[in-house]
Amino acid sequence: MLTLAELLQMPQIERARPLVVAGEDGLARSVRWVHTSEIFEISPLLHGGEVLLTTGLGLVGRRPSEIATYVSNLVDRNVTALMVEIGRTFSTLPSTLLSNAIKSGLTLIELHQIVPFVEITEATHREIISREQPDKPSQPGPNNLFLEHLASGATIRSVIDLTSRIAGEVVAYVDAAGEVVVTSADEIPKGSPATSIEVLINGRPRGALHIFGAKKNAHKAVSVAAAQSLAVLLSRSDMPAALVRREWLLTLMASPDDPEIASDIRAKAAGLELTGNTMQPVIFSGFSVNDRSPLLASLANSRVGLVIDLDDCLAVISMSPRERTKERARREYLETTLKSLTSTLDIALRQRLRITAGDPVTDISSLGRNMRTARSASRINELLGNSASIRYASELGAHQLLANSVPDRTLELFVDEQIGALIDADARGSRDLVGTLEALTRAGFSKTIASEALGIRRQTLHNRLGKIAEVLGPTALEDPERRFSLQVALVAWRLRISAAARS
Repeated sequence: MLTLAELLQMPQIERARPLVVAGEDGLARSVRWVHTSEIFEISPLLHGGEVLLTTGLGLVGRRPSEIATYVSNLVDRNVTALMVEIGRTFSTLPSTLLSNAIKSGLTLIELHQIVPFVEITEATHREIISREQPDKPSQPGPNNLFLEHLASGATIRSVIDLTSRIAGEVVAYVDAAGEVVVTSADEIPKGSPATSIEVLINGRPRGALHIFGAKKNAHKAVSVAAAQSLAVLLSRSDMPAALVRREWLLTLMASPDDPEIASDIRAKAAGLELTGNTMQPVIFSGFSVNDRSPLLASLANSRVGLVIDLDDCLAVISMSPRERTKERARREYLETTLKSLTSTLDIALRQRLRITAGDPVTDISSLGRNMRTARSASRINELLGNSASIRYASELGAHQLLANSVPDRTLELFVDEQIGALIDADARGSRDLVGTLEALTRAGFSKTIASEALGIRRQTLHNRLGKIAEVLGPTALEDPERRFSLQVALVAWRLRISAAARS
């Protein structure tokens, strides 16, 4: 039996710099398995005794009551501990998660150094399996060992690893078409496997388990037990296809460089057709609960791409022919497709809807990174209430940097230093000097474009700019470096007032 205290002392966990922030009295509890998941609805898939690893992506945007439910569900499933990686999704642990963990007695652990989850799970599973592995004739055979493993929350990969450890050989699972799905080694030995057994579900083959090496007689019992375990996993219906896709995408966004998650096989299983196509992440946000069904129906009918419901938004992986290499051609293709889609929606929904697109990619790892960036940019897009039909994540880069990387107090002082006097002048009755400066910067300091955007005469604009120069100084609108500082300050100011308005 591996205890939570012993798990925390393993090198892979120690590298992650764990900090127990709640439920220290749970360190003596046993760890039956380590599970990684980013989906919010994970509790029904847990069997008790697991340590759950997450970056917290599934908790982003959740109300306090929902996070309280998340914690209570984990406690009800008798989860040993929840480990949350700090740094990629949350810079600090959500206060509602911490308070509910303390209240309910859930052991909550922060991981302050990024270590690939696959390294943690593989090392922990090896340790658990080695402690369970029979070394006396009286101990359980392979069949009982695999049954216990299934009860502990097995995955296809963990079953293959367990089979390899017991058999002492390289093991592979191939699908019905003969394509390798999971292997226990980087390379499969040349030649035919020593043992091969079909994986059957309701009498129909779903693939085969291959064990390589020369120990043919020793393979029979373990191969049968392993094949049966794989059949159980493949036939489970407690995780609908939509949930499987959501789990895969959230995990991909959290760990885009994990070769198992970012594999073409996993992508095809999710429904992506990669051959000859470019993938572009698009986030739909800003819709209400009542908008969800008609929007999902429109997306399905338009065949714009693979649609994945992330609760607070809809993620779409748009597919376009790979020969569209020029940025303008790609944007025109996406915008034409989305224009056709939104034209079928109710006008009120069109006005609420925010569409944020990431950069197009041709590989799965980049898709995970760019989808994550697009989702972050979509929150900025919704916060600002941008009315453009599509905003690109690259256009909101400075906004994301300021929102995610700079402390609030630092931003507040910077805004006050740069445009505080202008904000005060507006408060005393001036005619929207901050808004005028913002329109000017958006127009690239073109007075003609700015006056048209504001709907005022050129003379009125000149009068306002004269007042701005009086307040900020005569060179404020002429010096390139001061212009840049003003632009950054306006972005920070807009983020602050938008956040305040929404809260």
